[in-house]
Amino acid sequence: MRKLLLIVATFAMLCFRSGVADDNTARGIVPSYPTIDKAFIAFHDKQLQLLDVDTKAVMVYFATEMDSLIDVPTQLGGMARIEKLTPDYIKVGVTEVSTFEMRTLPTKKDSIFVAVHTVRGQAADSRIDFYDKYMAKIDDKKLFAEPKLKDFFDIPRGSLTKMSEIEQMVGFTTIEYSLNDEDNTLRARLTVDKHMNQDDYNIIRLFLRDSIVYDWDGKRYRLRKEK
Repeated sequence: MRKLLLIVATFAMLCFRSGVADDNTARGIVPSYPTIDKAFIAFHDKQLQLLDVDTKAVMVYFATEMDSLIDVPTQLGGMARIEKLTPDYIKVGVTEVSTFEMRTLPTKKDSIFVAVHTVRGQAADSRIDFYDKYMAKIDDKKLFAEPKLKDFFDIPRGSLTKMSEIEQMVGFTTIEYSLNDEDNTLRARLTVDKHMNQDDYNIIRLFLRDSIVYDWDGKRYRLRKEK
């Protein structure tokens, strides 16, 4: 089985390189990655440091050519697998407690990529980053504004509980982000229940939204206003 994987890895890497490295690369021009599978293989930030290029190529090859989502070993001896792969979206279970998602986002000029890495420790917490078609990181300040704590709450007028009190009870904030495999929305969920005093959480949960949604407008993610 190991020998078979090595053969497949070599073949997959040849296919990958032929798809993203052409005469432009030989002339020193940085290659672009127009599809989500090639972007995933080329992704080199620390969120996926447990998966080398060969391993990612094997995962993509089996998913796209063999229609099979296989478990592959990581550099720390665990197992990873592609959980979902579409032309515009990929989700990978990197470890037992972490996932990686990536989606293509259209803009007026070129498509870009958004990546979400989530670690589920005591509380699920996510990191979100953006990359151009060359897999260079983009300054996300113009693309996404992190939600404020008040965005997660719906406090009716006249309530005895005030937002300032909730802020004091919550303290440290953790947020889980998730991408949609069917559209360009981004969902955010407050995940503070595991590290809060239970009595305090029982109070704030009366006003806590299940999640909030961001819509991509071609330029940035905008928080969807609740009707």
